[in-house]
Amino acid sequence: MKLYKSTFVLLLAAAALWSACAPQFTDTACEQDQDCFAFEVCRANVCVSAAVVDDVGHDAADNGDWLPNACGGTLDLFYAPDEPCGPCDLDEYVCDGVDAVVCDGATQCPALDIVTTLASAITATSATLNARVQELSDDLPTDHGLCWSTEADPAGDDCYSLGGVSAEGAFSHDVQNLTQGTEYFVRAFHVDTSGTVYANTTTFTTLAPVPANLTATQATHGAHVALSWDLAEGASSYVIYRDDALVESVTLTSFEDTEAAAGSLPAPMNAAASEGDFDEFVRVTWSAAAGLDGTAHDYTVVAVYPSTESAASAVAVGYRSGPTPTHYEISIDSDEWIDVGLVTSYDDIDAPLGFVTAGTATASAGTHSTHVALAVSDTSVLAGDSVEYRIRTAGQGLLSASSSATGHRMVGEVSFQWERATVDLDASYSALAGATSATFDDTTAPEDGGTRYYRVVVSADGAESATSGAVAGHRASASGVTTLAQSAVTTNTATLNASLSQLGNPAATNHGFCWSQLPEPALPGDATTSCHSLGAPTATGSFSHNITSLLAGTVYNVRAFATNSEGTAYGSQVSFVTVASAPTGVSATSDSATSVTVSWSASLGAASYNVLRGTEVIAAGVTATTHADDAATPGSTLPAPTLSASKGTSTAHVALSWTAPTASAGAEHTYYVQAVNASGTSASSGPATGRRAAAPVTAYKLKIGAADWITLGNVTAHDDTAAPKRVITPGSAQASQGTSTAFVTLSLSGVAGATHVDTSYQVLAVNTAGDGTASEIATGYRAIGALEYQWQRSATETNDTFSDIAGGITSPYEDVAAPANGDERFYRAVISAAGADDATSTPAAGYRAVLPVVTTWYVDDITPDAAKLVGDFVDLGKPEATAFGFCVSKSTLPSLTEATPNCQTAGSPALGEFELFFSNLDEETLYYARAYATNDHGTSYGDSISFDTDSGP
Repeated sequence: MKLYKSTFVLLLAAAALWSACAPQFTDTACEQDQDCFAFEVCRANVCVSAAVVDDVGHDAADNGDWLPNACGGTLDLFYAPDEPCGPCDLDEYVCDGVDAVVCDGATQCPALDIVTTLASAITATSATLNARVQELSDDLPTDHGLCWSTEADPAGDDCYSLGGVSAEGAFSHDVQNLTQGTEYFVRAFHVDTSGTVYANTTTFTTLAPVPANLTATQATHGAHVALSWDLAEGASSYVIYRDDALVESVTLTSFEDTEAAAGSLPAPMNAAASEGDFDEFVRVTWSAAAGLDGTAHDYTVVAVYPSTESAASAVAVGYRSGPTPTHYEISIDSDEWIDVGLVTSYDDIDAPLGFVTAGTATASAGTHSTHVALAVSDTSVLAGDSVEYRIRTAGQGLLSASSSATGHRMVGEVSFQWERATVDLDASYSALAGATSATFDDTTAPEDGGTRYYRVVVSADGAESATSGAVAGHRASASGVTTLAQSAVTTNTATLNASLSQLGNPAATNHGFCWSQLPEPALPGDATTSCHSLGAPTATGSFSHNITSLLAGTVYNVRAFATNSEGTAYGSQVSFVTVASAPTGVSATSDSATSVTVSWSASLGAASYNVLRGTEVIAAGVTATTHADDAATPGSTLPAPTLSASKGTSTAHVALSWTAPTASAGAEHTYYVQAVNASGTSASSGPATGRRAAAPVTAYKLKIGAADWITLGNVTAHDDTAAPKRVITPGSAQASQGTSTAFVTLSLSGVAGATHVDTSYQVLAVNTAGDGTASEIATGYRAIGALEYQWQRSATETNDTFSDIAGGITSPYEDVAAPANGDERFYRAVISAAGADDATSTPAAGYRAVLPVVTTWYVDDITPDAAKLVGDFVDLGKPEATAFGFCVSKSTLPSLTEATPNCQTAGSPALGEFELFFSNLDEETLYYARAYATNDHGTSYGDSISFDTDSGP
């Protein structure tokens, strides 16, 4: 059946409209007609041209009638009514008559609807971005996602892709690493055939964290309150509030608030001043001032972010510390302030001093002969004026003054210092030593009664001193007498001397001397003290008196005296000693070779002694009672000893011996002794004679040949072990060369012992007088013992590396240990003898003879009457073999020495194999054969071997 033309045209038009939103058709595969072009139908899953489609089939149950189509007609319809025909399935086919369908419209496909919704889960650095697919279009998106940025209309690199869209509904994306407190723009997007399409824009702001861990110092700093807090990530700055008032905006995480309320500095407390407690100063004291802290403040910090500010931080309380005092200042009597440092006390050493009243001084005038009596009365003291003090605290530019305090110095105990004029005038005063009391006795006032002026200085600690008026005073005068040194002192007499410097007032009535062996002799004298009065002196000046009957060498004490009505004045004590008596018991020795010892008995009062040899003082100032005169004429030196020296009696030394000489005593001397003390020298003692004894031998000196003298002990014999030894002539060694196979014969020629060598000797004796006379020269020499031999053999065939041959101590000697193989060795002999140095002979070469060596090998080519013998020449011997061959015998050891030897010579000796042919042998006979070789020292044989001759034919 053919389609109506009008229907076909409508279908083509509908197809053209549908193609804009229908799926892509293929020319072959299909499931329904819609999958094919408008002029095609789907049959067996293949699109075929509608022109070839058969008519509607018969209904088997309709008795062959045709079945109507969906529209009531009889033709096949390309599309069923109600099937989609428009874009996006929004239009449907409707019947256009009974055999045709048409599309009911050309409705546009709906657009894809994606909406950007609000972000969620917002933190300071992250958020979840949200969007929703409200409606899908037929043109499904190939990609979709979300874009975000701090700038409007985010796109491009600021987007996150979630891939294609397959269903309606919400979608989201978590973003991280956002900036805190920042506004972000968000919009969704999708991509379809028309390109990239963006949805609406939403915004959100990341959270702005509050600054954490805010701290504020409390009394830590005097100049500020120090604030600090943790860094708020993303914050560009911070705003600081003090007591809810804005203070400052900063970019750091710390701040010093110098405008916080400052602390205050109080005035010192408890100011006080001493009132009469110290005489050196007034002490002002106060309590240390401590600064008061500033007012406490509440601090908060707000973080400023790019798009917002955080809430205020937690409150931190802080305040400035009170100012620390740097020093204190003091004002005295409202004068200028003085910096006294950081202390709590001050000693005002300039506080006004107190006052002293000196009173009235008195001095005795002639009342006492020993002193002038001084006294002062009516002294008084008065404290110093009071002073007003104020103290203030200073620190950090602040000043706070205290209330005032008053104080004054203390005035101490009154002290005194008496002064005396140096002359009889009210002037030129100097302090009297020890005169520090209100009353004082001046014992140093002039003894002659001269007048002096006195005054007293009255002092007290904490007050100015005051000086009394001057008063005159003097001692009562006595006679002035001085004891002088004695003169003309002998063993029992002396002249006493003295001098009067003043006669006294009243004048002296007597003067003279007192003397005694006891100290401080005085009038009137007694059994131990003698006094002599010279009567009243008529004038000042010297006076003297001769005394006698004194003891020799005795110390006497003397004082001159002068007497007036005031009493007796004595001069100072002077001592002297009488000249000592001459020493007694003088003796001199004659038994010492080194000195003469002079001895004597001590003399009373002697301080030292002089020793005289004849008229010469040989020792002065001797404090002992002996003296050794080592300068006395010594004994003589020693004469020459008689020396003998051995001549060949000992091989070890030359024996020396000599006689001991004897010296003479020194010359005789006469000795005297004198006693000496401060007063002079006594007469000489009686004489004593002495001399130095002959000095004994202390050592001997020996001279050997031209050498220097050597010192020996005190001996009369000496062995010269260094005397020259004999010299041996060692001669030449001879060694046999091949004369014996058992040994090498060794002998010497030209060996001799040298004649002796004389050594000259001299000896002298030594004593304290020096070296004695040398002896006559004596000569001597060593003996030489029997000659002894020690043969030596070289280790190799060269003339070196010798060693002793055990037992090789005779000449001649047979060296059985020489190499048995005839190797050559060198030989020499070491010859020694007691009393001589070893000597070594010239060497000689020698060796043992060696017999030749042959080996019997075998017998060959044996016949009834002949055989061939084969051997080997191993060693030609030393000297070389002169003949060799074989011996054959019926005896077991055939040799050249048999009674009828059967031996053949092989020719000239040569090493190696050799053979000989023996004939004329008996058939069927046992024979023995040995090889042999002969040299000058004998014949050697090889082993004996046997063989049997064959039987005849």
